[in-house]
Amino acid sequence: MRAPLDHISDTRARIWLDAHRRPALRPFGPVQMIFCFLLAGVSASGVTGLALWRARLVGHWRVARKAISELDGRWRDYARNG
Repeated sequence: MRAPLDHISDTRARIWLDAHRRPALRPFGPVQMIFCFLLAGVSASGVTGLALWRARLVGHWRVARKAISELDGRWRDYARNG
């Protein structure tokens, strides 16, 4: 239930204005700054983790390809020479 206006007449409200004297969002406070830094850190760590996982996956693929190529070469030598 809302209080009648005469009971809250001493209440003040801050309205932030931009350069053109229009209502604007209030500036960031310390809590919002910390939240933004944490959100940016989580996003950056997610992207970095994904890139490292992809690099490791490609590395395993290259090692496996090299091993198979060596085994294929040995098998062909064995098949030719008996």
